[in-house]
Amino acid sequence: MRSKLRAFLAISVVSAALTACSDQPTSAPIVPRVAGINAIVNIPNDCNFTDLRAAVRAYVDAGNDEIFDYIGAMDTDAYGQGMNALARLAEVRLSTADKEPGATPEQGAAAVMEILACMPVGDSVQAGFATNIVAAMGAGGMFDVPTTGSSAAVFSSGEPPLAQFWAAKPDSNETWGSLTNDVRYMVFGYKINNGAGFNYNVVPMLGEADMPEQFADSLILGACGGFADSIRVEHVGEVLFDEDMSFCVGASSPPLGALSSGVGANFASLVRRSLSVLTPKPAYAAVWGGGVGGAITELSPTNLLPVSPTITFTQQPLPNKSVGDALGILIFVSTGANPALPLNNAEVTLTVTGNSGQAALFLANGQSCFQVTRLTNPSGIADFSDVAVAKSGGYTLTATAEFDDLDANAVVSNLFNVKNKKITLPASCPPA
Repeated sequence: MRSKLRAFLAISVVSAALTACSDQPTSAPIVPRVAGINAIVNIPNDCNFTDLRAAVRAYVDAGNDEIFDYIGAMDTDAYGQGMNALARLAEVRLSTADKEPGATPEQGAAAVMEILACMPVGDSVQAGFATNIVAAMGAGGMFDVPTTGSSAAVFSSGEPPLAQFWAAKPDSNETWGSLTNDVRYMVFGYKINNGAGFNYNVVPMLGEADMPEQFADSLILGACGGFADSIRVEHVGEVLFDEDMSFCVGASSPPLGALSSGVGANFASLVRRSLSVLTPKPAYAAVWGGGVGGAITELSPTNLLPVSPTITFTQQPLPNKSVGDALGILIFVSTGANPALPLNNAEVTLTVTGNSGQAALFLANGQSCFQVTRLTNPSGIADFSDVAVAKSGGYTLTATAEFDDLDANAVVSNLFNVKNKKITLPASCPPA
């Protein structure tokens, strides 16, 4: 019955796309790695298909699993069929039916490394790859090979029920392939900082093989689950604006060894294996309502941290200036944590809150205004150094700030005095 079902599916669904569909693994030569093409740092072994098959057999239960068909075809299409083999390995990782009983993350990682050693994926992979791929193959790790036409999210797996878990997805209507000019790649990741962060990676690395130096569009990454409103994603020292994580709805972190329910185990396994390289994986059923994420175009470790926007006058208004003279004000907005990280694109507003007589006006940008608003730069600085006031007297200024819908507590400047000088007022600012 198994062989009939396989034949039926191959003819009706995937006959044009799958190569070498026999139930027995085909032979392939031992191919020395080519220097400058397959010379991968942190993957010490040369390409050897005998070792490759042995590593895969230690992790994959069935000797006639389709992964061996892909391996057999790697001698003529090392990259494409290698990615198919890695995609199949990602499925086996989540299947009790298809994984060798007792197989460990270390054995799964060994199979990954043997496959990559026979693929032209550039001159290097990430530092510590041999260790990190073990974490990616284990509980709480991420290991997937999306098709270039897929826009489906990928998730970490093996988490306890109702835990927060990590995810990544191309932004908007983009696909995984549109991020890299249709190059297919392996996505993997693992927890860092005692679970408060996650290190997302791809193979080939960005800038290696045919991969671009950075993604052509945004990759949304973050965590699914319930978080405080103040939690944001920090990436390469920059705190990111929260992005839509609605793709978390209806998704869950699948347990390692997950198996589809409602049909026989053999048939469910067969369907998954036959369709795996053609279609994105279905969402896993759960009740997640959202998460916290950020948009990036380059990869590096990512952390979640609470953000409480905090204002500091790094340069107070200069004293004893005259009307119309620049006051040299600089304002720093940070996360408020220790250490304080700068907040980029925070909106900072200055208003006059202490001055006798008629309402005081700022002079800024060739206009006279009741308040002045500017954005912080990547260093967290809002530059008001050119701002002046239009009348003499004693002043205090109040700074307020907002970052991604999070408000800072207002801060009042030192008291300073401005001497009288006759000037012609410029045109008023347009109404806010």
